[in-house]
Amino acid sequence: MVNSDLYESFVAIYRCGSVSAAARQRHLTQSAVSQQLAVLEELAGGLLFRRSVKGMIPTTLGRSLYDQVFESLDRLNRVSRSILHQQDSAWAKVGGSETLRLGTSADYFDLYVLERVVHTKLQLEVRFDDPKELLAQLQNGMLDAVISVAKPAVRALQYRTLAEKRFLLVGPPALKPPKAIRDLKGLASWLKTQSWIGYSVELPNTRRFWQQVLQTPFESRLALVVSDLRTVLHAVEFGMGVTILPEYVCTTALKAGLIRELWPIKKFVGQDQWILSFRELDADRMAIRQLAEVLGEEMGGRS
Repeated sequence: MVNSDLYESFVAIYRCGSVSAAARQRHLTQSAVSQQLAVLEELAGGLLFRRSVKGMIPTTLGRSLYDQVFESLDRLNRVSRSILHQQDSAWAKVGGSETLRLGTSADYFDLYVLERVVHTKLQLEVRFDDPKELLAQLQNGMLDAVISVAKPAVRALQYRTLAEKRFLLVGPPALKPPKAIRDLKGLASWLKTQSWIGYSVELPNTRRFWQQVLQTPFESRLALVVSDLRTVLHAVEFGMGVTILPEYVCTTALKAGLIRELWPIKKFVGQDQWILSFRELDADRMAIRQLAEVLGEEMGGRS
């Protein structure tokens, strides 16, 4: 019978991408983890990883073994957590120091999450990527939680709604729509004379706003396209043009008078929702529950 420690170290290497990182996570020496991997590879009859400058790359055999063992190990760890959580002292020593691997967007974490977790005991390892890729990593155990506007589509993943993602139409502080503008038709005519700043060449939110709310195609001059909402905000502050931004991106700049809201569009623009996704096996993890409480609604039943 194969010692479960071999599988634990194998899964840690798979998820961390290196022997050294896996050793730190397992609180073992690097040589001990390397020896465990060597023993498991001998038992498996082949290499489980290919060593490269980018880290440990799983082989076909490694991916197959991971798919067979990771869910069983995660279930076992859940049972262990359940036992430990029955004792406050055990949780303080073990659960309070666990690292939560979180996937989200860089701007959301920087501008919204960071200030809300800084005074908690949460220990986070954060990755930034496309929501689809992050949810895939969550499903195969590479991440513990994902915050995005995408809802998971597989039964093994659960989610909680944290908050609404509202949008504002903003511009530089010196820019103000003429008093003669009294409706959306007039707003559209005025916006056509302004330069626009976009997050992507496709401008999905912008074009949707123009077509569905202003009832006209997007016709403003596109002054800048940059795929970072923080840079879009700075471009507005510098007077390069106007744009639509999530409210959480604008809050500090609005209070400081660095930008201004040009027109109240909240009631006209459909709102997205920030979703916290996690594996069903991890629904009892205190770190995930604490993150949900800090960022939004307290976790209850499945949304």
